[in-house]
Amino acid sequence: MIKMKRLRHMIMVTTIVVCGCTSVPTGENCALQAPPKEAYPEYVDGMFIYTYPKNLSDYYTGCWITWYENGDKAIIIYFNDGVPSKAEGYMGGLLLTSCVIEEKKKNIDVTKLKCPSYEDVDSRVKRFREAKPFERAIPSDRDPRR
Repeated sequence: MIKMKRLRHMIMVTTIVVCGCTSVPTGENCALQAPPKEAYPEYVDGMFIYTYPKNLSDYYTGCWITWYENGDKAIIIYFNDGVPSKAEGYMGGLLLTSCVIEEKKKNIDVTKLKCPSYEDVDSRVKRFREAKPFERAIPSDRDPRR
């Protein structure tokens, strides 16, 4: 139970952000249902998570998706020309949160769950750009990449 609470908190606190844009891109990677082989693994609180794409260009339009080790989506962050434009957090296949913010303005949280700042998403993008290759062995039953 504690692991699930920590994981839920990590998901909501680290990456659920949306700016005040009106449209959601249907660009690159938005139709992915499972993580591709190139998805970047991380080990967090005893669980593997997978994010794709690892690196985003400064002008990326599309979806940045993180999956749980069972293959369910955890987070989708939509980007429009390099700017986060919408984000959603999932658990067990169900939408938990959807947030709206504008850069350097007050967050508007449409689900009444706490949302982090635009800067939190920007920080995570930068951290991924600098991440070294993942070297830990991943058991095949905990790796949904195809």
